[in-house]
Amino acid sequence: MLYLHRQGFIHRDLKPENIIFETKDLHSKIKVIDFGTSCAYEKGNKLKKKLGTPYYIAPEVLKRNYDEKCDVWSSGVIMYILLCGYPPFNGPNDKTIFQKVLEGKFAFPEEDWSSISKHAKEMITRMLAYDPAKRISVQESLQHPWFKANTVAVKNSNKNNVLNNLKSFRADTKLQKAVILYIISFFDLKEEKDELLKTFKELDLDHDGQLTHDELMIGYSKLMGEDAAKKEVDRIFLTIDVNGTGAIDFTEFCLATVNHKKLLSRERLTQVFKMFDTDGSGTISRDEIKNFFSMNEGSDDSFAQELIEEVDKNGDGEISFTEFKEMMEKLFTNKL
Repeated sequence: MLYLHRQGFIHRDLKPENIIFETKDLHSKIKVIDFGTSCAYEKGNKLKKKLGTPYYIAPEVLKRNYDEKCDVWSSGVIMYILLCGYPPFNGPNDKTIFQKVLEGKFAFPEEDWSSISKHAKEMITRMLAYDPAKRISVQESLQHPWFKANTVAVKNSNKNNVLNNLKSFRADTKLQKAVILYIISFFDLKEEKDELLKTFKELDLDHDGQLTHDELMIGYSKLMGEDAAKKEVDRIFLTIDVNGTGAIDFTEFCLATVNHKKLLSRERLTQVFKMFDTDGSGTISRDEIKNFFSMNEGSDDSFAQELIEEVDKNGDGEISFTEFKEMMEKLFTNKL
């Protein structure tokens, strides 16, 4: 939720049904799904549309005057249910539930909550503060003593290797980056991404799903002097912060730290090339570049042309498979 809010989005329908396990493994990652009611928002603005599920909806949403704190309320309700098995605002029908939500009064019955810590109850109470201005934010929730006490520290012996891969990453062309990001996003790389995620979490000190300049500085200062670390981190951000947010998200992190030689097998490169080459001509044209990146028909051709010129060695205005393969293989041959 912290990552989502920092990107300027509100979910608006958080509930247990929208939190899923990635696999059946005991230590599976969880994912938030169903963004059908989510929306972009600007800090300070209030939303008016009444959306959500009765048990989890915040009172200010029912009043049609709310912001991102509605997600905190829903998260507090989820936490309450996980700890005792029933919702804090209950009733035989939606009308009764909405009325109880609007009243905002809830309790911790002794028979069900006697074994629950005071920190857990205090955190729920702060998440379910009726006045959104007095309700804690997602960031404050992550800093709460209960959350800190129940967060398992990730220890990863591979951290230095990953940081060295990040440091040595060089991309000669924009198309190289685009192809790797596509493979990372749409191909099954679960095993390798799981390992990289351990290091990412260890570096992500505030748990917001992004690595800031300061967080990377802490990681690299342990490997080299502070001056050298700053120079290296500055270069990494210029190379890897593809979307220009001022922070590195996990996909961008994978871009530089994934095993490129393993990632870019001939079979996988052939598969991606065919996704570009929609007419089966054996070359990638400017229009096929535009189609692949979903550029509008009337949009400026300069970006697509630039990508082609970076790779087109024989100057025929198109990219052959040989040119494509050689471009991608430079990512790992340059490291040798």
